[in-house]
Amino acid sequence: MLLRASFQARDPQLEPRPEVEYCLQCAVCGLVCVVNHAPVYDPRRTFVYDLFAEGIEARETLWGCPACHKCEERCPYDFRPLELVKAHKEAAFAAGLAPKEVYAEFESVLATGLAFPVSSVTLRRRAQLGLPDLPQAPAGELAAIAERTGLAAKLDAARRSGAHDEAGQAEGEGGEA
Repeated sequence: MLLRASFQARDPQLEPRPEVEYCLQCAVCGLVCVVNHAPVYDPRRTFVYDLFAEGIEARETLWGCPACHKCEERCPYDFRPLELVKAHKEAAFAAGLAPKEVYAEFESVLATGLAFPVSSVTLRRRAQLGLPDLPQAPAGELAAIAERTGLAAKLDAARRSGAHDEAGQAEGEGGEA
């Protein structure tokens, strides 16, 4: 059975192309997909099939995809499931359906310029190793990028909808010792 998947690309040059849109459900991708280890999947019902399902944006398994491209490397039909994963993740994020940890990560990066909180243990260890101090985050520059890309508006909308906890909650989780 041939499935046709439609999605709205972020970039007009990436508008759906036939080689991106066709999946023959051969399940070859399922042999290498790390998300297929979730209990809801089996060798004949793979994560890629869920990309065609209604409501995929609300499913937690969507966020388990590490974008490793293994499915695309193995596909004998040149189907590009990662394009669908990206589109669904963007739609879920904009609709406030992403896990709260995803929103917290963006808030943390915008606030600190770092992807992970830095604890006093980390700072002490850096000093012991003779590493330089971490640079200060260019907060103004990051805020401008978030504004220009629409990320700030999406985060504000998610905050208003209660999709994630208020900004700053991710701070302080560094495990001070």
